[in-house]
Amino acid sequence: MKNITRSIGAALAALLMVMGLAVPAAAQQAPEDYVLAVWEMPSWNGPQSPTWPQDLVHSLETGSTDLGQLDDRFECGSYYQVDLYNNDDTTRALLAGGELTNPNEPLPESFPAGQTGWGGEFPVWRLVQTDPCPEQHDILITKEVVGDPPQDEGSYAFSLACRSPEGEYGDDTSVEDIGSAGYGDGYSYTIGTVTQGFFCKVTETDTRGATSTRWEHHQHDSSGADVDGTSVDGQGTVTAEFEVVSETHVVFTNDFTPETTPGPTPDPTPEPVQLSADAVGECDTESITATITEGEDGTVEVLTDNGIYVTRDVVGGEVTINGLEIGSTYPVTITRDGEVLFDGDVAISDDCEDVAGVVVTPPPATPEPPVTPEPPVEPEEPTVVRDVVVERPAPAPAPVLAATGLGTTQGLALAAVLLLLGTALLGLPRRRREQ
Repeated sequence: MKNITRSIGAALAALLMVMGLAVPAAAQQAPEDYVLAVWEMPSWNGPQSPTWPQDLVHSLETGSTDLGQLDDRFECGSYYQVDLYNNDDTTRALLAGGELTNPNEPLPESFPAGQTGWGGEFPVWRLVQTDPCPEQHDILITKEVVGDPPQDEGSYAFSLACRSPEGEYGDDTSVEDIGSAGYGDGYSYTIGTVTQGFFCKVTETDTRGATSTRWEHHQHDSSGADVDGTSVDGQGTVTAEFEVVSETHVVFTNDFTPETTPGPTPDPTPEPVQLSADAVGECDTESITATITEGEDGTVEVLTDNGIYVTRDVVGGEVTINGLEIGSTYPVTITRDGEVLFDGDVAISDDCEDVAGVVVTPPPATPEPPVTPEPPVEPEEPTVVRDVVVERPAPAPAPVLAATGLGTTQGLALAAVLLLLGTALLGLPRRRREQ
């Protein structure tokens, strides 16, 4: 009877093919007559070059020939071969072994009739390479105790919660709690390994009161500032929240150091004074003036034209070396406590322009007071005495009187006597004069 049925079926299939109504082999299968199997490969060698051995990771009984029905179960950074088998005893035996070491090994594979291999109208196998996985980083926590804690027993516990960049805490949060009795300094533990780019919160609950925390991203130049915790009824809680960019170290600290009152702040040490010195040739004064800043004392040495070193002490920041020659240049050295502050040539200018280019104007000479000329003496009218013209003598100048040793009054008296004597002489008889 079975043979008759098969013959009738074959005859019908041949008739349909002749009539152009043949149905592909895939469509002739009853629902769930296929099994989709996903094998994980050890490496990637190309889109049509499987690698071995392969381990079975997923399988699905299905009535569809779609090779992508299990793609949502693929993991990042993996390599897969996907095969579409007949849902028969051969396939069930193969899948029960869970491994392929080569095609049809260790057991034969059962593929649907009419399959076209890698491509075509009815492909039954494909290779898949998924995207690389994001980096994973450890979250390390450390308990740090500073000072001497009280002797009564205490404990603390930690929890870790993380979320994806798009998620919220509570949606995709993983929480792990650990605890430690006692207060041993340096207690460390890797609380979890988290995908890079996720956000995490590490929380400590401490029965001895509030604590503080800080965190550091290893291999990155970044860290979190100290975060102070809160304390309720002697129990402290503090949370550090951060983005995972590399291995992260979270430190929780209990500080039992007694508080101390700071003393007065000492005055800052004054910075040392940077001294300098200079030497300038004084224009037209045959001298050089040496100076040291801040009025400091020192020594100046000048090499003269005849090869002699002239040394002077700089007292109060300045000293002048005289007796030099205008228009000459002299080597000058200024020192203080063995340190050379100035060493160079200094010229004494003869055109009143010193080495610094500053024009020096000599002070003007003191003018002599102007001489006021005396007004000319008008000649007096001549006096006629008996046809004899006698010129009245002018008063003698003051220097003549001064030369006689007589005062003004005495001189006038003498002049009057001389005048009378002259008049008497003029009055003698003319005849006697003519004789």
